[in-house]
Amino acid sequence: MGFDCEIMLFDLAAGDLAEPCHSIPITDSRVTAALWTCQDRLLVTGHENGEIRHYDPRKGEKCHYVKKHSKIISDLQLNKDQTMLISASKDTTARVDKVYRCKCR
Repeated sequence: MGFDCEIMLFDLAAGDLAEPCHSIPITDSRVTAALWTCQDRLLVTGHENGEIRHYDPRKGEKCHYVKKHSKIISDLQLNKDQTMLISASKDTTARVDKVYRCKCR
């Protein structure tokens, strides 16, 4: 209530839990579902407005987004080889889409 939504990423391998290595402000639509893919090279989030967004966690930047639903995304799941994503929404639909690959440098 009154707080901005923010994704904070911590580098657990480095053992630094005091400060996030990246902070991604979410100013327009709160995150309602999230998952990691691509060996932690991609963060996929579902939002209240029906968008699915892909973030490059190494840069802390959004690299792709698509509007798949008309209401809140309630769940995100990957297939076994992490090439396809299924999203479920409060609009009573489920959608299947390819996982966008951010260019990891």
